[in-house]
Amino acid sequence: MAREDKCLTFYKGSSSAFMLDLRGSTQITRQVEAAGCMDVHVNFMLHLNQKILQFIHSRVAGGHFAYNDTGDGCLCVFWDKEHSINCLKTALEIYQFLDGALPRHAEKLSKLIGIEQMEFGLALHSGHCHIGRITIKADNALTEYRKYIYGVVANSVARLETFSKNYIHDNFLLTARFRSQLVDQFQDPDPEREKHLRETVQRLNNLGEVNLKDAKESGHWILAIEQELIEELLEFFGLHRHFQVQSTG
Repeated sequence: MAREDKCLTFYKGSSSAFMLDLRGSTQITRQVEAAGCMDVHVNFMLHLNQKILQFIHSRVAGGHFAYNDTGDGCLCVFWDKEHSINCLKTALEIYQFLDGALPRHAEKLSKLIGIEQMEFGLALHSGHCHIGRITIKADNALTEYRKYIYGVVANSVARLETFSKNYIHDNFLLTARFRSQLVDQFQDPDPEREKHLRETVQRLNNLGEVNLKDAKESGHWILAIEQELIEELLEFFGLHRHFQVQSTG
């Protein structure tokens, strides 16, 4: 007999994912809590998650993504027809937003708890996944509770983001698998734009082949997007914005 509470897999196949993490969050959380100013940091994190979800919803139709916040960051998996492109665009927008908003927030916290700066890491990977729909019975009707992510893409991108902490200057990493998926999926009526993107991503800083301890015996070739190329890609995709960073109390 089928249970009323059930998890149904409705997608399995190719996907891309990003993982975001704010550095030193546990220490910051303890300090703001002790100083009695937790709301300042929590409001910033809520504002950040709101921005990220706005970025995602603005370009991914049909809900072809699964988003999990981790408290001090988030994981998002995309499986639409342009999943690697939309994943990269979203990650670029997050980077652009945090590049302006995080120093302002750190300055506010420095007056409250004395921290000097705040940093973050971003990682992107493409791979296979299963997406399930968790439904529960509420008010005598089955209601979707959330999407469930399972597969190597989520595991590997999380490990890649953790691995990025080994680098002093490179905090925006992706795998060669993601780059290949991006080049394959990007199609434009102007062949010169396709050529330009291929040439641009070939200029990514190759950090070598590493073992992310995700059971991939041959390891992953890891690439870093440095500031100059971030600016080029923002310009290429028409994503340059001047954000008004709202006060978060």
